[in-house]
Amino acid sequence: MNPTLRQPSGGSSLPDAAERELLARIREGDADAFETLFVTHYEGMCALAYMLIRSRDAAEDIVANVFRNLWRRHREWQPLGSLRTYLLTATRNEALNTLRAIRRRNARHQEAAREDVVPALAAPALTPDAELAANEIGAAVERAAADLPPQCRAVFLLRWTEGLKQREIAERLGVSIKTVEMHMTRALRVIRERLRHHR
Repeated sequence: MNPTLRQPSGGSSLPDAAERELLARIREGDADAFETLFVTHYEGMCALAYMLIRSRDAAEDIVANVFRNLWRRHREWQPLGSLRTYLLTATRNEALNTLRAIRRRNARHQEAAREDVVPALAAPALTPDAELAANEIGAAVERAAADLPPQCRAVFLLRWTEGLKQREIAERLGVSIKTVEMHMTRALRVIRERLRHHR
């Protein structure tokens, strides 16, 4: 199965009626419904991809790949949880696959790892304009994270900086997995709002 289309392992909540209707329309090939899905979730997915890949252009490519792969198999799409949870999980899978490809490419060429990337993985080379834009987005993400309440910020940083799983975060902070999910939802919403100004 394509990693981008795997069912997320988290999120146990079932889709609500509106999501079920939207999903049914997408499976029938309704392009307008698919566009609604895209517009609703695009920024949140880009924010997540950017946190992993550290390049806005690459993040947008990752999200485009998620939607492209999804549309190719839209008639078979059967997410068990919410559409948002599915799409964020698919985005993370796609971003990690991209990072692994970058690591393999850099190993082949024996290139030094860049300083501004996810640890131990080199980022795609950026043009000066793209690098400036990426730096601006990075600063916006950092400011948004700094403004989060302490526990929300801790959850966010443990998840996307250290790469801990929800259960690991819950154990480290002494909270429930549901609490971790709640804080991640809040953090991504704040960061998505901030990044709207950097499209």
